[in-house]
Amino acid sequence: MYLPVFTVYLFISVAYAQFPRRCTDSESLRARECCPTFTDDSKCGESSNRGICSAINTASLDLTRNETIQLLLDDRAFWPRAFYDRACRCYGNFDGLDCSSCKAGYQGDNCDVRSALRIRRNFTSMDETDIQKFVAILDKSKRVTSENYVILVTSYDRILAGEAPEFLNISVYNLFVWMHAYVSRDNLVFQDDVINRLFPDADITQENRAELVRELLNENVNLDVTADVDYAHEGPAFLPWHRYYLLKWEQELRDVVANDVTFTIPYWDWRDNQDCDVCNDVMMGGNDADDVTLISQGSPISKWEIICSKGNDYIEAGTQCTGAPEGPLLRSPGNYDPSKIAGLPTSQEVDDVIVMSTAYDTDDYDVAANQSFRNLVEGFANTTTGVADPSTSYLHNAVHLFMNGTMSEVATSANDPIFVLHHAYVDSLYELWLRRRGIQGRFDVTEGVQLGHRADDFMVPFFPLVRNRAGFATSTRLGYVYDYMVDEVNNDVASGDGLADDVTTQLGDVTDPATDEFSAGINFLLRPPSAGVGSKFAATRFAGSRNSQRNFRSRPLGEGGFTLEGNLPNVVLTAGESQMLAAENKAAAVDVITVPTTATVWEKVKTWFVNLARAIRNMTLRQVTWFVILCLLIMAAMWAFACLCRSRRSRKRHCCSSMTCRCCYDYGMQDGEEVALLETKSDVIVKGKVMKAKTYL
Repeated sequence: MYLPVFTVYLFISVAYAQFPRRCTDSESLRARECCPTFTDDSKCGESSNRGICSAINTASLDLTRNETIQLLLDDRAFWPRAFYDRACRCYGNFDGLDCSSCKAGYQGDNCDVRSALRIRRNFTSMDETDIQKFVAILDKSKRVTSENYVILVTSYDRILAGEAPEFLNISVYNLFVWMHAYVSRDNLVFQDDVINRLFPDADITQENRAELVRELLNENVNLDVTADVDYAHEGPAFLPWHRYYLLKWEQELRDVVANDVTFTIPYWDWRDNQDCDVCNDVMMGGNDADDVTLISQGSPISKWEIICSKGNDYIEAGTQCTGAPEGPLLRSPGNYDPSKIAGLPTSQEVDDVIVMSTAYDTDDYDVAANQSFRNLVEGFANTTTGVADPSTSYLHNAVHLFMNGTMSEVATSANDPIFVLHHAYVDSLYELWLRRRGIQGRFDVTEGVQLGHRADDFMVPFFPLVRNRAGFATSTRLGYVYDYMVDEVNNDVASGDGLADDVTTQLGDVTDPATDEFSAGINFLLRPPSAGVGSKFAATRFAGSRNSQRNFRSRPLGEGGFTLEGNLPNVVLTAGESQMLAAENKAAAVDVITVPTTATVWEKVKTWFVNLARAIRNMTLRQVTWFVILCLLIMAAMWAFACLCRSRRSRKRHCCSSMTCRCCYDYGMQDGEEVALLETKSDVIVKGKVMKAKTYL
C-alpha cells in the first residue's frame, strides 16, 4: 500500500516548508511576527480596513505529559507557533500575507465580487496544444524562483544554540515538493523517560518549551525517530489539506509562472486504465528505451531532478533538505507488487465509494476507520465492504504504487508531475461526495482526532494561515469547477435549489480581531434565480446567530434581508438551511461574504484600548520613557485644573485640604461660608448639615 515512508528534514524539526520571504528579516523573526505592510504603509492594511496584525490563536488540545513530550521537537505542532506568535488576520474576503489579495473565488478592489468559475479539464481530453502548454508551464516552474517564499535550512538545535537561521531560494515547483514532504515527514522525539528523569517537576508550556528543549539537548540525551505524526495523511485532514494544497499550487503557477488568469491544473481520470495513458512524450513523459525506470529523452521531464529524498541522512547531517538536486525522476508504471494492488482503480470502485459512506470520517479517524469516506478515498479501506484493510491499497494509494518509482513514496511523490493530475482527480471525487452528502459534508469531531487533523487546526505549513475547516468548502465556493460537473452546477442555480457548496459556508472567520471571537454579523450574497454560474450578485447584510440546537429565527431587514440574532462562532450552514435562506429571500442560493459589520461604541472603545496596549508593548525603552513622562504631565495638568477653586455666581468652590488639594463644593453654598472636610472623605458639612458633594477629588 501507499505506506508512510517519509523524509525527515532536520536534526530538530524547525523549518517552515513555506517561509514567507517578507517575514524572514531579523526584525520579524525577533518579534515573532509575520505582519507585512500593505501599500498604505500600515501592517496588514489596517489603515485601509483590510486586516489587522493579531495574535495567532491555535486550537487548544488536552494532551498528557508524555504526548506533550513527543511534540517538543515538532515545529509543526500547533502550527505556526514554533516561530510566529502574530500574523495578519484579514477581514472579509481579503487574503494574502498583507491582506492585499482576495480569497479564492473573489475579485475586485474590495474582494466582494464572485469570480467566474475556472474550469479544471480532463488532461487526456485536452488538445495537444493545450497539453504541451501545460507541460511547458510545469517545466518552467522547475526553474523559476519563488517570489513569495524561501526555505530555512538551519536546524532547530543550531538555532537554539545561537546560530543565525539561513534561508535559501527555491523554485516554484520544488517549493510544493518540499511542502508535501515536510508535512508528512517523520519526527524526532525524546525517549519517554528523559524529561521525567531529568526534569521530574517541569511544567511544559508553549512559553518554556524552547528553554526546556535547550537544556535537554545540553544533556546529550538519546533521541528516537517516530512516524506517528503526519499532518496531511492518514486522518481527516487528508482531503481538505490536499484541496488547499492544489489550490495554492495552481495559484502560484498561474500568477508567477504562467501569468494567465485563466490557468488551471487539469486532472487525470485513471479509472479502468490498463496502463498509464498519460505516460507518453506528448504528456508526462514515456519510458526511456535503455532504462525503463527513467523518463524518455523525448520529454522535457527527463531532465528533472528530484529533491528531499535522503530520509535519515538529513538527521545525521544535523540539517534538512536544501532543495539541492538528488538524482533523476524514476517511474516504471505497471511494475507493481500484485499482492499490494490489483492495478489502477475501476469505475465501479469509484461509484461504490461515492455512495457507500454517509460519514466523512469515523472512529478511529485514521487508517483503521471503517465506513469512512476519507479512508476509502485515501485507499486504506476495501472499496467493496468499506472495512479498513491494511493488506491492500485502494484508490488514491493504489495509483501511487502503480507508478512504481519516485511517486510511490510520500516524501518524494510530488516530484513526479503526475502527482498533480492524480490529486486533482481525487479532489474531484471529494467534490462529488460533498455535493451529494449535504449535512454530512462536514467534520467537526475533535475527540480522538490527532493533532493537525481537527477542523480548527491550521493547515501545515500554509502561509497565509488557513484552518482545515476551510478545506471542506466545495470547489465552486473556492472559484473552480470540474468540467464534468459544469452542467450540474448550472442546473442547481437555474432550478433554484441553490448550490450544493452552501453546505460548507464558513462563518468562523468573521471575528473580532482583538478577541478572536465573532462579534457583529455576516454578509450574505444572494444569487437571484436567473443568475448563471460566475455571475455578479448584490450583497445583503445580516447579523446573527444560532443556538446549540442549530435553530435560528429571522426577522425582515429591508429589501431581501433578514437578521439572525446572537453569536456565530465557527458555524457551517447546512444545505437545508442554505435553501431556507434562499427561499425566504427569493434567491437561488446564498453565499457568505465574511465581512464584519459595524462595531458598537463599546467594541470601538475596547478595540482602541487593545490597540493602545499593543502599541505600548511594541515600544522601545526610549519610547516607553517619553510615553510615561507625557502621561505624568497630562495627569499633573488635570490635577491642577481640578484644584483650581473659583467663585461662580451663587456657588463657591473651596480647597478643603492644602496638603492634598482635595476640592469640595456644593450647590447652594454662599460666599464666605466655611466647609469642613469629613473623615470619611465622601461628604461635606454645609450650615451644620451633611450634604453630598458633587465632586470630590
